[in-house]
Formats: sequence, structure tokens, C-alpha cells
Amino acid sequence: MALPTPSKTDNNLLSTYLTSPNLSQNIIALNVLLKASSSFDENHALNEGGEHVVEALVSVFERNIGWERWWDEYTRDLRGDDVNPPKKKRQRIFGNGNGCDDDGFDDMVSKVWIPVEKREIDESSQWYNEKLIRWCEYCERTLSPPSDSTHPNVGISKDNAKIVEAVVMIVRNLSFVAGNVRFLCHSEGMLRVLSACLHYRPSNHQTTPITSSSESSSTSSSSSTQSNNNANSQPAPRNACLNSLQTLANLSPFLDISAKKIFADQVLVEPDKHSSLLPRTRHGHAHSLGLGGILLAKRFDIHEKDLPSHVTTVLHSICRDHVLVISSLFSTLSSVVCHTTRHRAVVFGGLELLKELVDNTDNASVFLRIPNELLSRLVELLYVPRLGPDSLEYIDPTFNLVSRVSALKLTGGYDASVDFEARDRALELLEKLSALSPDIKRRLGSCAGGGGSIGTLKIFDYLLPVLETTVGRSDAPQLAGRVLGHLAMVAENRVGLKYVEMRLVHLAGKDAHVA
Repeated sequence: MALPTPSKTDNNLLSTYLTSPNLSQNIIALNVLLKASSSFDENHALNEGGEHVVEALVSVFERNIGWERWWDEYTRDLRGDDVNPPKKKRQRIFGNGNGCDDDGFDDMVSKVWIPVEKREIDESSQWYNEKLIRWCEYCERTLSPPSDSTHPNVGISKDNAKIVEAVVMIVRNLSFVAGNVRFLCHSEGMLRVLSACLHYRPSNHQTTPITSSSESSSTSSSSSTQSNNNANSQPAPRNACLNSLQTLANLSPFLDISAKKIFADQVLVEPDKHSSLLPRTRHGHAHSLGLGGILLAKRFDIHEKDLPSHVTTVLHSICRDHVLVISSLFSTLSSVVCHTTRHRAVVFGGLELLKELVDNTDNASVFLRIPNELLSRLVELLYVPRLGPDSLEYIDPTFNLVSRVSALKLTGGYDASVDFEARDRALELLEKLSALSPDIKRRLGSCAGGGGSIGTLKIFDYLLPVLETTVGRSDAPQLAGRVLGHLAMVAENRVGLKYVEMRLVHLAGKDAHVA
């Protein structure tokens, strides 16, 4: 007997189908949501009860990567024979949600660029969450290719991978509708899923890596020829990582480490007036706080930088899980951008998401601690040899005997040889980062603090030709000029400025815009 197809507006029946152990019901509900969310004729809003559909999608994802079974076994081993384990053991399994005056938030923020499983956080701290740590480890070894994972690779079957990709595609489509954004942001499980998908790469996928000029010389003959032939002719992979990046970019206004906007929704918003935009059971709690809730509603400002300590304590205790999941995004996002074998569309998506996150002033404390590895990668992206049939193809003569570069292409100079799409995205991000603090200016222009040199003069060599470029964004020369201006504000960069001084004067004499 054929199963009835649920309506796209029947959230209760859709969530029932998605949480059912029957795979056929799961597929029917996924197809309904996929068709409704991808329609160009109308925007599909989840409306009231949408939180049940979101949590059901999370459940489908966890079930198909094998997490539910693995976590049940893990907690059973931790719990042992105790039906009600002691408080310390419960905190280890489910995390410590008790706030305190000195809650270690600043210490946690200082470690956001370190993978969650490698952070040294005391188990008694409220910022220690065993479930999130094991989730990150499990997703890395399950969704990453064996060559990239630092853990023994488990992998998932082809059928499970298709369902995983369908779930993330649905979430991506839903995120383009403003009425769905808060349903997705308020689900801690959905944020975990999107963060985990940044590890995802189909093992049989043909990738087109973004490789800098200094990295290209280490590429083998076969892979170099293959990437040159397929560079721009192949479309971007339709995988969960790219869809997750696009979803997170749509949700970026709510992805701040302070979680002020999520806290305001959960505590201050009136439930009856916004039931079609927010999870009904997770917002509007100010009325239960009595006069304290009224005082908080009058004085709380999401744009205020320094909140009173007692408000911060309450905020962290309520939004702890969201803050932890958002903090796990940064280290994974850094690995997406820094990994040289990632598809160019995925790297571009990572750069766009970083730009959206740095625009949020509440994330300034995070980007002040940006690692040297990521800064170095952004500098490298300022000059990537351009690939494709209509431009100069980079061929390393060490590994390739036959060159595909015609003499006519060599006359094009810098504009014909540079991948301006990668350059412009990296340049815009560097302009925003270099304006944050003198320390970042110093690390960009000379040596990285705490060990590891970025390259004393490399950034100046890369920025100078951008000042007179005619390809890419029209404001690229202005962005390059602003980055040079930021670097000039630090005395340690004087050597680099002396290095390009004569060339800069020569360019200024030819071009009034440079002058």
C-alpha cells in the first residue's frame, strides 16, 4: 500500500515522517521539502511548528552518519550500570550548564581557532562539553576523505551520503527565506550539523584545487595536467560542504560569539506575536522572571559592547550551547580556506563567510586572534596563477615537458595571469582584518607573532601590481591602497615599504589614481 504524501505545510506530519524508522517515509518527506524549498515560484516558509521540521532534519542527518547509535554506545560506556549517574559524570556526558561570575568565557574565546577536540578546557568549566567534542571527532573521521582525517576514517555509504546531501540542500534552500532564519539559528543541533558538513567531501569527487604559485611546484605531473585541463570547465561540486557554507552565510547575522541576538529572541520576544518566526517553546521567557525580566527588557541592548557582569552570566548560562557550537565554526572554517586541495567554489564560499563574520562587530575579539596560518593563506591567494582556456595556464616546467601557454598570452602581463576572483575576495578580507589592530598589521607585514614567518616582503610584491589592475572588481586598486596604508601605520613594516618605495613612486607618476 502506497504511503500518503504529506502536504508541504503540514509540519507535524512531515516531522513524523522524518523521524520514522521507515526509510521510505524519510525519503517521501525529504522529496516534499526539497521540491517545496527549491521552487522559484514561491518562497517556502516553515511558519508555526517549523522547529519540529528542523529538529527532524537534524535527526535524519545524525541517523544517516551513524551518530545516534555511536553516541548511545558511548554514553552507555561512560554511564556504566548507573541509571542516574553522579553529577560529575553527568556534566562530563552532557556538559556543565551552570553559570558563574568568572565563567572562563574569555579563555574559551582565545581558543576558538583551535579544533574543539584539541582545546585544553577544564572538565569542571561550563565551556566543557563532551558531546560536542565527540561530535567533532566523529564527523571529521566520518565525513572527511581518509587522506584528510586525523582520525581512523569510517565513512558512510553512497545511499546515506545522498540523504545527507539532500538534508543540507533543503536547509540551504530554506535559509534563503527570511522567515526560516530564526528556526535554523535557534536549533543548536542544526548549527552542529552545518559545522560538521564543513568536513564533507565525496571521496570520489574530481576536485579543482586552488594552488598558489609557490605551491604549484610540488604538484605531481598527472595532477597538474589534470587540474589544468579541468580547471574552469567543471561546475562546482554539489556537495554538503558548499551548501553548508552558503547556509551559514545566510545565517551570519546571528552567528556571533556573544549570542546577544539569540538571547534577545529567547528571553525578550513576545511568544504570541512571533510564533510563525521563532520556535514557540524557546522564546519569550522574560515574563517568567518577574520584575527582573521587565528591568532586563528595558535595559538590554544587543548593540552594547560591555554588558554588566550579571547580565553576561545569565546570557552565557542560557545560550551556552549556541556559543560553543558557533565557536567550533572558526577552526573548521580556517581548515576549509587553508586546505590547498579544496575546490575553488568551496574556498570562495569560505572567504565569503569569513567576510560576513568579520563584519559583525561582536566577533572582533575572535578575529583579533586570527592564526598566522590563515593570514598566510590569504596573502598567498593575492596571487594565484589563473587557469582555463581563455587565460594563462600555469605549467611547472619541472614536471611538464609540453607547455600549453601561447606566446600571445604571455603579452597579457599581470592581468592575464592572475586569478582575480581569488585575489579580490582575499583582498577584501585582508582590508577588513588589517584595520582591526596593530598586531595584525605587524604580522601581515613582517613576521608572525609567536613563531612562524608569513613572509617579510611577499605581501608588498603581491599588492603593488593590484594598484594598476584593470581586471576584477573596480575597487580592487582602492582596496590594495588601503591595505598598504594600514601596513604603513606600523613601524615594523618600514623595511617592506622601503622595498617597494621606488616602484610605488614610479606607479604614482604614471597613474593619478595611484598617486
